[in-house]
Amino acid sequence: MEDMLLARAGQPPDAWTRYFILDPGHTRAAGVFLAVPPPDEGDFIYQYDELYPRGFEANQMASAVEQKGAGYLFESFIIDAHAARISLMGLGRTVYSLYSEAFGRRGIKSRLSGSGFQLGSDDTLARQDLVRQWLAVRPDGTSRYRLWKPNCPNTIREFERYRKQEDSRGHITDKAVKRDDHLMNGIEYAAAYNPKYHAPDKRSFIGSAAFRAFTNFMAKKKEQTSDTVYMGPASANS
Repeated sequence: MEDMLLARAGQPPDAWTRYFILDPGHTRAAGVFLAVPPPDEGDFIYQYDELYPRGFEANQMASAVEQKGAGYLFESFIIDAHAARISLMGLGRTVYSLYSEAFGRRGIKSRLSGSGFQLGSDDTLARQDLVRQWLAVRPDGTSRYRLWKPNCPNTIREFERYRKQEDSRGHITDKAVKRDDHLMNGIEYAAAYNPKYHAPDKRSFIGSAAFRAFTNFMAKKKEQTSDTVYMGPASANS
């Protein structure tokens, strides 16, 4: 498995099911790319990439997802439900509508939610407990959650800085310190959603932006080409 992923620079095979989870944030947006392999290839959730920009708005995030997504049709997009409902002053629009429309303009779609999003769980403690279950070491020495380190440096940094809060008496609580947790939030939403394997449609690879542009160019060129075949001496039409 590791050799196969290494040969693909960490990118999951075409047959794996892909998910994208978005934490819009106020000053920093964050995106988590996950994949689930077919059952006969293992029982785990694989984070193969991340987005961790500062000050990104919806159109910039959509552009980044388009590049990272490499043209694949995802199974589902998931978003922070609380942030999604926020209406932005001066625009009269919700965060949800801005991101879903930005994704739609670029043709970025998932099977279950189109260019929209499914809402992530608001139950913070339950989400965090589910992540701990993902990280628990199983009898075979593996955990359910795995990630490709070269593509996920900020996720690793957030895991390293993860801390639980203390109460007024200095006792450790179940609540995590809400700091530097943008990608962690995305993983929590994913854990609460419990992504599963669904065999991708054969049409799920829709091509990268460059590939689609090339395909459109060739289609238009074909339309402009005459079907007439000229025989004999060369002419202006040959």
